[in-house]
Amino acid sequence: MAYELVVSEDRVDLWSEVRLPFEPEGELRRMRDELRAALRQLRGLQLCARFAGAEGSRFDLENVLFYNVGCSAFRALASRRVRFERAFDVPPAPSGIARPWHHSYSASLPCLWQPGPTVARLSLSTPRPSLSVAALWLAGQQIRTESGSVSDRDPLFVRIHLKTPRPLNLTEVVKKLIDGVSVPLHSYAR
Repeated sequence: MAYELVVSEDRVDLWSEVRLPFEPEGELRRMRDELRAALRQLRGLQLCARFAGAEGSRFDLENVLFYNVGCSAFRALASRRVRFERAFDVPPAPSGIARPWHHSYSASLPCLWQPGPTVARLSLSTPRPSLSVAALWLAGQQIRTESGSVSDRDPLFVRIHLKTPRPLNLTEVVKKLIDGVSVPLHSYAR
């Protein structure tokens, strides 16, 4: 399995032949460990993460970008703001070798996502870094009610304000938050 990791002062990019799974083995584990080490070198109060790959692939974006990598790798980076997005066009790797998957993490560059028509918007505010699953599910239901249906291509913008006396690694809380908000948006076929 081939991959290409490029590290600069404020950015880490990874192109790979295989999408990073949870609990990888063999060469995929080595790829993940090298990505973790590179991410630990980034410093900043905000993180912009982007994952690009084939359309039609189904996965939880926050898992691929954060959870499968290991949230501890982002501890020095994501204490104020986390933005992440899904793209379908993979940028070319510096080597010129086309690879189907691309991870990009930046401490200073803006995300490439451009706002379009708003399908739904949700803002949550909490005094603690923990929200109940029920509160998140109800918030997701509110999105579904206001917007009708949401397609796989519609951007979902969720703004969450957490007030806490200590710094947080936001990638550690984003999984619970995104799962809670997005589960009511899923449609199930019988």
